[in-house]
Amino acid sequence: MKALLIMAMLFSISCSQYKIETDLNSSKEDVLSSESFLRYSSSRIEKAIKANASLSGVALCHNGEIAKGQELLKKDLEKNKDNPDYWNQVGTCFYLAHQFVKAEYFYQLSIQTANANKIKYAPAHNNLGVIYLRQRHFETAFAEFNQALKIKRSFQTPRYNLAHLYLQFGQNQKALMEFNYLARYAPNDPGILAGIATSYTLLGDLKKALSFFSKIPRKFVSRPDVATHYAMALYLAKDYEKAFLVLKNRQPTQIKAIRKTGKRLLKLIEAELENQKLAQR
Repeated sequence: MKALLIMAMLFSISCSQYKIETDLNSSKEDVLSSESFLRYSSSRIEKAIKANASLSGVALCHNGEIAKGQELLKKDLEKNKDNPDYWNQVGTCFYLAHQFVKAEYFYQLSIQTANANKIKYAPAHNNLGVIYLRQRHFETAFAEFNQALKIKRSFQTPRYNLAHLYLQFGQNQKALMEFNYLARYAPNDPGILAGIATSYTLLGDLKKALSFFSKIPRKFVSRPDVATHYAMALYLAKDYEKAFLVLKNRQPTQIKAIRKTGKRLLKLIEAELENQKLAQR
């Protein structure tokens, strides 16, 4: 039970609101590849800028060049005042700068602009949902994610966020359904495979959970979110030695919630390993 409580802590930071350094190079590995730069490496962002100059500002913000990206967006203000995508990009730059109040304002402005011009525009609803998640306004976040899907059923990002929200609140079967849907489009996405595996973990089917974790390419197993979920499943399966190795080989992360969860889980694993040693004496 204690382990499951620790796992639940992780779900609140597993959705698309956090940038986790990764090396996803194709659409089969990244279900959000056509919708978000959040899981792009620097090299992929540079290629995207060359392919579509209109995304240069927000792409630079995703690449950590916030001031440069914002300056580029300012230059396009006059010609984009009635473009909801423009205001959404401005909001995202503020979000990436951790200026969440301003980000929320511009996401709202994006929605207002879309409504005023009778444009169906889903991304700002998803991003507003992410803001509400940070504020722990879960019902409002849920409503925004669903509104994004209502506007555009093929929009994968809000579905990804909803899946993690379902996990957080124990609606594991619904989460599994959403992750399985996303897996049709990106069967090798480590986040999706981990989501399916974690759903099975919480449904009590550790055999299936570990089977899906084993499908994750080795280069992604050390990703901090994936490693923590995987180690948790191994812990529950009482494979403490492997759980210890997976967690110890986890990449460092700046995301406080993942670090804290991993630290608590490691203590549980080490306690079980110590108990095994004592039992063998």
